[in-house]
Amino acid sequence: KSFDDIVIDCLSVLGESFGQSRVYIWKNTSTNAGRASCIQVYEWVKGVESIHGNKSFENISYDLLPSFRKALTSKQCLNDLVCNLAATERKILEPQDVQSILIAPIIIDDAPWGFIGIDNCTSLQRFSSHEEGILLTSGLMIASAIHKQETDTKLHQWEDLVQAMFDAMPLCSNVWSRDFELLICN
Repeated sequence: KSFDDIVIDCLSVLGESFGQSRVYIWKNTSTNAGRASCIQVYEWVKGVESIHGNKSFENISYDLLPSFRKALTSKQCLNDLVCNLAATERKILEPQDVQSILIAPIIIDDAPWGFIGIDNCTSLQRFSSHEEGILLTSGLMIASAIHKQETDTKLHQWEDLVQAMFDAMPLCSNVWSRDFELLICN
């Protein structure tokens, strides 16, 4: 299975165990104007319409999500009824039939990477403190997996670059380990 498939499987387990409608991961980015924003990178849904890939939900500015920004910058969960959120947040969430929301930060290298969240689209009730703890822990595990995936990708890119440099050399070159194992050659 691919990394993406495994993440979706994890979101599915969370959604099914919480008995909720939608579980997702959003990544921090910036708008064309340089404003802090977020974009959905993963989503699992059951009984509701998916918003993944919907252009209306791409690159949403945190200016429109003040409760999200406040919770995430303080590395806390946001656990609230949508009707209690700011008008700009309600305008985004209500068309998706979201009644209550729980989000937790994803922190990589002490920097906010994004967030994981769960939408309740069937009832108007806050999530429990146990559910908050589970989502925070899930965010930590997913942060670790994303960090490893990003590190592995960078490592493979560097390996390809070094090999390309060796292949471009006009003379035969070899790099050996201390144990006299051939590491790279052209």
